[in-house]
Amino acid sequence: MVFSNEIPVPEDICCMDVDMNGGLNLVDVTKMISIVSGTSTSPGQCPICTDSDNGINYGLKGTAKGILNGTNNYFELTDLCNVTNTNKLYEFYCSNTKIMFIGTSCAYGCSNGACKPKPVTCRIDPKTKKCFAAQA
Repeated sequence: MVFSNEIPVPEDICCMDVDMNGGLNLVDVTKMISIVSGTSTSPGQCPICTDSDNGINYGLKGTAKGILNGTNNYFELTDLCNVTNTNKLYEFYCSNTKIMFIGTSCAYGCSNGACKPKPVTCRIDPKTKKCFAAQA
């Protein structure tokens, strides 16, 4: 069977790997042909997960989008600081196709969904009034 631009492809067609085994095989091709020809329905949206800060990154606020682990529900979850413990960060990240989260303590505090960096100490040059990093 040859496909052309004249065959409408449903917008909700899942993905190329219909049986979700990590590769393209005869099962996938057969299912896609039946979806496009209208003899079968699409399994729906592919279970993918994205994270704007690319995984566990305590120093950068990010948003994970996908199915929350332990549920079948789609979420968009942004890294956040604990309101009552300002050193606690909840980091959302993707593991395979699911959103996971981890709580961590930030050594220098948490602000706007990320751990604060180590403060830089400096000395002021009396002539230029510029700050220079102090020797440790």
